[in-house]
Amino acid sequence: QGARGIMPGGNTLSRQKLEDLGLVMEAMPAEVKGKVQSRDKYQIRQIFAETERGQFARDWMQEFALGMPTLHRLRRAAAQSGMEQTGREWRARFGT
Repeated sequence: QGARGIMPGGNTLSRQKLEDLGLVMEAMPAEVKGKVQSRDKYQIRQIFAETERGQFARDWMQEFALGMPTLHRLRRAAAQSGMEQTGREWRARFGT
């Protein structure tokens, strides 16, 4: 059944995105295409498969019901990253 009850079109949406990804990959220059590892392609396909099965929606609904502990943890970790610290310094220095 997949995500039929959650997204209009059900499985069609994720299949289309996977097909679009394939078209983008085909259109990439060889030097860029070579840098996209097979591991990355596998992970992208896994994400689409989880979405198609409805697993992502179930996990998100459970995360929401529990008060979003994983999301908050990831946001706290990201706020402490070197990139975010640099961003805070730049925003303070340059007024944005």
